[in-house]
Amino acid sequence: MANVRIFNMINIACIIALVIYLHNYYRKNENKKPLSRLNFMLCLHDKLVEEKPRRRLEISTLRTSLRVSIKESLGIPEPGPLTSESEAGANVFLEKRKYCTSCSYEKRRHTTTGCNVCKTPICGEHQLKVCSKCSIKLKL
Repeated sequence: MANVRIFNMINIACIIALVIYLHNYYRKNENKKPLSRLNFMLCLHDKLVEEKPRRRLEISTLRTSLRVSIKESLGIPEPGPLTSESEAGANVFLEKRKYCTSCSYEKRRHTTTGCNVCKTPICGEHQLKVCSKCSIKLKL
C-alpha cells in the first residue's frame, strides 16, 4: 500500500512539472508543438538521472564494459587512440594516493601517478608514457 502512495505522489509531481512546462512553452512558442506527455516524462527522467552515471564514471575501479556502456548512454565519445608515444606525454599526477589498477591484489601498491590517456592509477612497474592497457591500443 505504501508503494502505491509513493508512485501516486511521483505521478502528481510529474503532472505538475508538465503543466509548468506547457505554461512556459506556450508563453514563448505560439506555433510550435510541445513535447507529448510521454516524451516529456522521458526527458525529465534523463535529466534527473544524468548526474549519477557521471559520478560513477569517476570511479577508477569501474569495470571497463560498464564504463563504455555509461559513456554510450550519456553520449560521451571515447577518446581515440593516440598515434604515437610522443603524443601521449608524461603521466598524470593524481591528487590522492590510489592503488595501482595493474598490480595484483596481493601487492596493493599505492601510487600518485596515472595514465595520461585514461587517468587510471599505475605504479612504477607498469608505467610507460601510457598505462599498459592503452599501450596495447597504441601497439607500443
